[in-house]
Amino acid sequence: MHHPNLRPEKTQGRRSGSFLFLRILLSIFDKTPGHPPLPFRTILSLLVTLTLLPMTAVPGTMEELRAVWITTAASLDWPRSRTPQAQQEELLDMITLLRRENFNTIFFQVRARGDAYYRSSHEPWAENLTGSLGAPPGWDPLAFLVDHAHAAGLEVHAWVNLYKVSGPGFPEASTPAHIARAKPEWVFSYEGELWLNPGTAGVNDFLYDVSMEVVRNYDIDGIQFDFARYPGRNIPDQADYAAYGEGRTKDDWRRENIDRFLRTFYDSSTAAKPWLKVGATPVGNFGGNGRTDVPAGYSEVYQNAPGWMRSGSVDYIVPQIYWSLGESGSDPDFALLARRWAATGLGRHVYAGIAPYKPEILAELPEQIDSARTSGCSGQAFFRFRTLEMAALGDRYRNLAPVPVMRWKVTEPPGSPGQLAVTQTGTGSLFLEWSEPAVPPNGPGQLLRYNVYRSTIPHSLTPDPNTLIHTTERSIRHYTDSTAATEPGPLYYVVTAVHRFSQEGSPSPVVSSTLDEIREFRTIMMAPVAMSAMLDSTDSGILIAYRLPEEMPVTILFQQDARNATNPLVETVVGEIQQGGIHLLKLDRHRYPAGEYFVILRAGGVTINKPISLR
Repeated sequence: MHHPNLRPEKTQGRRSGSFLFLRILLSIFDKTPGHPPLPFRTILSLLVTLTLLPMTAVPGTMEELRAVWITTAASLDWPRSRTPQAQQEELLDMITLLRRENFNTIFFQVRARGDAYYRSSHEPWAENLTGSLGAPPGWDPLAFLVDHAHAAGLEVHAWVNLYKVSGPGFPEASTPAHIARAKPEWVFSYEGELWLNPGTAGVNDFLYDVSMEVVRNYDIDGIQFDFARYPGRNIPDQADYAAYGEGRTKDDWRRENIDRFLRTFYDSSTAAKPWLKVGATPVGNFGGNGRTDVPAGYSEVYQNAPGWMRSGSVDYIVPQIYWSLGESGSDPDFALLARRWAATGLGRHVYAGIAPYKPEILAELPEQIDSARTSGCSGQAFFRFRTLEMAALGDRYRNLAPVPVMRWKVTEPPGSPGQLAVTQTGTGSLFLEWSEPAVPPNGPGQLLRYNVYRSTIPHSLTPDPNTLIHTTERSIRHYTDSTAATEPGPLYYVVTAVHRFSQEGSPSPVVSSTLDEIREFRTIMMAPVAMSAMLDSTDSGILIAYRLPEEMPVTILFQQDARNATNPLVETVVGEIQQGGIHLLKLDRHRYPAGEYFVILRAGGVTINKPISLR
């Protein structure tokens, strides 16, 4: 799957001054008649040790949640097919795209409308997996996603739609029976949709069992509750209120029904898995703004989200701030709401929910990310995946970012990885491997992943987004740095371990390495007139880099070795007066038959021969 739009401009070297210079050179050579353009990475390999331009670090973000909701209801995001293989390929494509674009978290809808995208003993398999509600799909989507997302360094939070269970339409018969059929007395209809009544005895116990089954059976990093609310004021719950209201106002009683479920679930789930991150996604307009079509969370749908944070019933909230920047008519302002929500966190995490499904918001996504960051929110989440495919994020996610640590949950960090070793592979890459750290006995007992950092400055190797180049899951203790040639040597590496609370341990001992290729260029280019020639990494071109101390006549010949050719070829590649400085050119190697050749430079009374073998 190719997604051309979701591609913020990236700079693996993270050095703005050199990149500007190299981009200018690239534009020049792209326009040179007869010479195909140089691959950008190869230009870096040739020039990275030849320039002494100041290198300015690109600013980055330290900890930041970068999440996307993958919606299964009505197959809005997934699944788009009915066969297991195609469904799995869709998920793998999603994971690949999100990893490439430096996201770190997936909110996967495992319960959309009283159904299941995992093996449930309480609810039927979702209809859109097979075309029939309750029909087994032959595989487990949640388990598959967790395994592959973790391998890519992404967290997975199981997204559960809580009280909303059907609509439009009534669910068909299935095994097990949909809750609307099994317990019709628990359900009411509101504007054509079916909802479980939060105040009816047995409802919250059932939802507790449904949700705890996911926690116990799957290696999820978090669980998130949506529709943890009433749909509105006009609810047929007078009998329940009369039986259980206990002197409270009806509004307070309704809010307490929601609060009680979250409080009970949080205590049980985190007792079972202390690292589990429990979240909720309230409506974005907490206090109301006078509109009838934008529900106020507290007074109209009975969500006391700030109270959830104060009582410790959730670790995070993702308010659905689905409006543009600046007030527009009676629409609220995204920036104002983001600041207000961030202030409710009380030390816990608030992630700004952003809506690229709205065209006016899609057009301002970079600015909304900036606004969320300056508001004090701990990250952003986008609703939803397919609409995010159309997005242009600018360079806001140019670097990797660790998931924010929930410091109220952590005990001790993991130990440092040991025995870090770096070796050259012979293909312009460096291979890193390390040993597993010791994990504190009173900690979570489980590692989550490793972070790999690389720098050209040894003392700068602290957890820093400008030097974080890779994350790998806990079972993989090695990494091949294929972009090592984009940095001047020596390169310095450290690895950190991250445990299930997202907390990093101390870095491993620093290990440095320099590619042989970089050493060669550095040595060759010390002379006033110097040249190097090599095949590029794709083996499609012959790359020639040379230095002139001042303006002078230059001749460069490409000559076949007469000892190995019946009709030796001699081609004049350059024959003119050129300015002093560094010059690059590329020859198309496919123009020449296989054999042994020389690149010959004559300039300033100096002749340099460089052999090239074409196979």
